[in-house]
Amino acid sequence: FRISMLKGQQKIWKHADKNEMVHVHAVFSQDEKGGIVFDTEGSSRWGYHGFNGYPGGSDVGLFLGITTTFAHSCKASAGVNMNVKSIYHEGSIYNPDTEFASCANIWAQSMQMQCLSSSAIHRSFFMRGYLEEAFAPEDSWDGVQGSGVLADGTPYGFTNFEWVGGGAMGAYPFKDGTPCTWAQHTQLCNVGNSEEFEYLIPPLHHLGRKLEPGYCGHGKYRGGVGQSSVHWMQETGQRLGVTRGGSATSMTSYLASGMNGGYPAPGVVTVTALNTNIPDLINADGDTPTTAGEVLEYAEQGKLTGEVTSWKYDPPEQSMGDNDLWANAAGASGGWGDPLERENNSVVEDIRIGQLPESFAKTMYGVVASKNELGEVTLDEAATKQEQAALYASRKTESKPAVEWWKEQKAKVESHTIRDELLEMYRSSTSFEGYNKHYRSFWQLDDDFEI
Repeated sequence: FRISMLKGQQKIWKHADKNEMVHVHAVFSQDEKGGIVFDTEGSSRWGYHGFNGYPGGSDVGLFLGITTTFAHSCKASAGVNMNVKSIYHEGSIYNPDTEFASCANIWAQSMQMQCLSSSAIHRSFFMRGYLEEAFAPEDSWDGVQGSGVLADGTPYGFTNFEWVGGGAMGAYPFKDGTPCTWAQHTQLCNVGNSEEFEYLIPPLHHLGRKLEPGYCGHGKYRGGVGQSSVHWMQETGQRLGVTRGGSATSMTSYLASGMNGGYPAPGVVTVTALNTNIPDLINADGDTPTTAGEVLEYAEQGKLTGEVTSWKYDPPEQSMGDNDLWANAAGASGGWGDPLERENNSVVEDIRIGQLPESFAKTMYGVVASKNELGEVTLDEAATKQEQAALYASRKTESKPAVEWWKEQKAKVESHTIRDELLEMYRSSTSFEGYNKHYRSFWQLDDDFEI
């Protein structure tokens, strides 16, 4: 799923002044010859946003995922066309029935669609016993982009590809994923050189570029930890506008479902800070935030002042000036298996190496541990047993029989007591015959029921 938050931002076309939840749905199968059939029926209809695309661009995203999954090469060949059949239904976001649909950010939705195909393939590997070939293939990439005019009147545009070129590899059914070693769309992942970006994109300077602790899909085996940057604006000239184009936002996880009880990858986190006191921090002790999480922590502690915003969706273009900050966290990957089945020692090690906050360890894994000033971590075994028992008990208390859950949700469907964005999303998806049959069958709705 992907949210498009344009309500209140669209002043020209009234019909575009709305928020929309975009549904990315696909059915992955094999034909009688063993070829791959990828049918996107049920994905939302094209809308008044920039996430639409056309079959050619959609195939690029799909074929890249197929190539990195099956081929020991970074280039697609005619074999992809021969063995993969893609179906993009007319009128959907992948095949608009108009030539005027905006496709400014087709990569966002083609890469999510690609992840659905890759995930289906890896699940199939696992179900057939191929463990070393199966992992959580998620890549919540992010591209910071914008435009400006230098002080001398020179106009320019840019995209920072550092979190497009590489991200974390997902967990396997037998081991953790690894950070910054993988890309969904190429076998030659590369996040670039920080110093090169600073002279290619004049106003953006790194205060930090490192892993964001705890930012991954958790599980018995956790996904690789995602990475974060903090960009400090200097010499912004006559004008600087910054925005982003990426495959996910922090309002939803990257995929709707994880692997065998593991959490899917979290979406991209974007944090902006305008009119900050960064010069004061530099003049004092030089201690400035180095990740998106630290920007929020510094603001909460009162150390960083200014207009700090954590965006759950794609932020509108931000007009930025000297000493403003743009921070993001991206490239996280999914976990595998139930987090409560993770070895306590593995959690302790994650705390020791700084990849997992102590609070996350307790909330997610039920592990109670503390880290001293020397970096040594002590596990409280008694408290850990108690906390994990409490988490299991909480699960039992909050859970309910599937039949009971289904009846409650069916009542909401029939009474239309769900959010307008979700209701419109399902109306859009069920306008396609195949998904309409699936939806009505699942909820046992009468043929004349108006969704």
